[in-house]
Amino acid sequence: MLDGEARDISPIDTGIPQGSPVAPILFVTYLYGIFDEVERAVLDVQGLSFADDIGWWVKDENEEEVAAKLAEAAAVEV
Repeated sequence: MLDGEARDISPIDTGIPQGSPVAPILFVTYLYGIFDEVERAVLDVQGLSFADDIGWWVKDENEEEVAAKLAEAAAVEV
């Protein structure tokens, strides 16, 4: 399902197996440089990653400012 529309099922015959030890290496290689771009574009935003997960960190006393900076980070085009 994509944007509320059902599509025909298509087999996926590429990729790496779930739990493969190479997955984190490929993940970091694929995303190399994205952290730097976002961190340069949005003040006070830091990218964090562990294995094959990613998160964005903003420290601020104002919840609205945090939400605005995270939204801005999500909108950065790289």
